[in-house]
Amino acid sequence: MEKMEKGVESGEFKGERSRKFLKASKIVMEYQKQHYQEVIKRASQGEPVIWTNVGVPYEIMYAMDLPILFTLHWSALLAAKQMAPHYLSVLNERGYFRDLCRYCSMPLGYLFENKPEDGPWEGLPIPAALVVETMDDPILKIWELMAKKLKVPLYIWDHTMNVEPPRAFWESVENIEAYSYKEGWRVDYAVKETEGLINFLETVTGKR
Repeated sequence: MEKMEKGVESGEFKGERSRKFLKASKIVMEYQKQHYQEVIKRASQGEPVIWTNVGVPYEIMYAMDLPILFTLHWSALLAAKQMAPHYLSVLNERGYFRDLCRYCSMPLGYLFENKPEDGPWEGLPIPAALVVETMDDPILKIWELMAKKLKVPLYIWDHTMNVEPPRAFWESVENIEAYSYKEGWRVDYAVKETEGLINFLETVTGKR
């Protein structure tokens, strides 16, 4: 722990180097690295990049051939590189609530420090827009602050939820799917929300 703290104070992030014993871990890391390098390359060529989060229908972005980055994956990478204490301390020093979701707030600390070159894998490319699913208030506020810092538009993709879901609702994924689309108005709402997302993406990226 002492070794970690010294690394954080110096800004060098020199903690204990992780050792991967599983072949799968090495394959996944290499795949992720290739994905980031591909997105960075496309961004350098002028293509619009979208930062997004879990819960958003990113299949639409794939269909539009938009390079996307998931901020939660970036947070996991920062944690794996032992940079998490440093970026969280940036938030702490600014007076942000210490019990915020770590993986949700870490990218904000990364942006506040304004030293993208210190991030792993050449840092994150500037996005054309941010897209996040409606979640709790802190997450929405974090994404709003990131959009303001980056000076890019933010789209909040909304979805409905049963007010009083039956007990069986939580028993299986199949039940959740079945009950979620039982009411016709909710399907109509989802369609309109998705159409709105498509219109937004077409507007900010120029792709169809």
